[in-house]
Amino acid sequence: PVFVTRPEPMTSYVGKPARFQCAVTGSPPMNIVWQKAGLDISSDGNYKISTDKKKNILEIPSLQLDNKGIYSCKATNAFGTDICSCELRVIDKPQFVKKLEPLPVAVGHIIRLECQVDEDTGVCITWSRDGKKLHLSMDYKITFEEKVAVLEIPNAKLKDSGNYVCTASNDAGSSTCSASVTVRGKHGPQDNLDSIKGSFAHLECLVSGSLPLSVTWYKDDKEITASEKYKSTLYENTALLEIIRLDSADSGSYTCVATNKAGREQCAGHLTVKEKPSPPERLGVTDVTKQSVSLSWSKPEHDGGSRITSYLIDALEKGQQKWVKCAVVKMTHHVVRGLKENVEYFFRVCAENQAGLSEPKEMLFPVTVKDQLGKLSHTSKKNLLVLRY
Repeated sequence: PVFVTRPEPMTSYVGKPARFQCAVTGSPPMNIVWQKAGLDISSDGNYKISTDKKKNILEIPSLQLDNKGIYSCKATNAFGTDICSCELRVIDKPQFVKKLEPLPVAVGHIIRLECQVDEDTGVCITWSRDGKKLHLSMDYKITFEEKVAVLEIPNAKLKDSGNYVCTASNDAGSSTCSASVTVRGKHGPQDNLDSIKGSFAHLECLVSGSLPLSVTWYKDDKEITASEKYKSTLYENTALLEIIRLDSADSGSYTCVATNKAGREQCAGHLTVKEKPSPPERLGVTDVTKQSVSLSWSKPEHDGGSRITSYLIDALEKGQQKWVKCAVVKMTHHVVRGLKENVEYFFRVCAENQAGLSEPKEMLFPVTVKDQLGKLSHTSKKNLLVLRY
């Protein structure tokens, strides 16, 4: 046997198809075997092997990361063997190995946000602030070199404060990372501040008076000392307290006390740390038809200090691995439509507030989509469906 055409090396993405083909001449009968890393491959769910005239074909319908490697086609007859090989490289969606970090900056200074991904082949980088896409201009310098994405704003303004998101995407999918930027101005003391658990907070006030000035911060009348969590600075008459990795214990009243030889002055504000809500409760089924399931649930026990804005409903067909998004609703009930008759489904519901999504409330047992045979009732403690005839 002699291969007259050989498969070419290939680079593709997770979820995309791959196809190798080659042609061989020689005396029949001929035995053709495809191999990966020296092991024989057979036609199954991951591979499809076929012959079209003199072409030998290996297809992979939907690539996964473990499909990468060296593939060979081996031809054998009574007079000998020939083999040809090629490499398949599979690229997943980019992942951030270095994420954005919260950044405080003074008016007129440079804002520089930097993050890094694990893969740059075919990767496109985009930036946005508070949902609005940013474009390369005199105001925004955007670069992506050697897997590092950088956004620079040469002259920070108050309007540049906000939540910045970097999105890295390729043909396999996309990933995001985000961070808040706070541009400090010369305004009066902050009276109240809301922030999200796990993020950061900046409390600031403007101080004037004869030098030298000193500033001390207090939380609930207890003095705050400098640490990895707290950083206090006095810069150009602006007193700033930075708090990182916020948690619910950081909620409270904060007081800034400024002192010089002539006396002292103070101002205070309140910080409320919001966190994700607890899962919804009492998830149950109120009705079933041959194409729909009616769900109901109760509000979370804890709202995380922020109003519940919506509920996310997902469905999982029994025997499948991937949850499918069904709806986002504001009420505590919903009819999931378009389901397959006589198929069993699991359902789950998440609550969402300003801080994000709760852990899901899942059903322990599946629901069969079919016409009711009797009255359904829900046992909330065990999340069971009981059919009463």
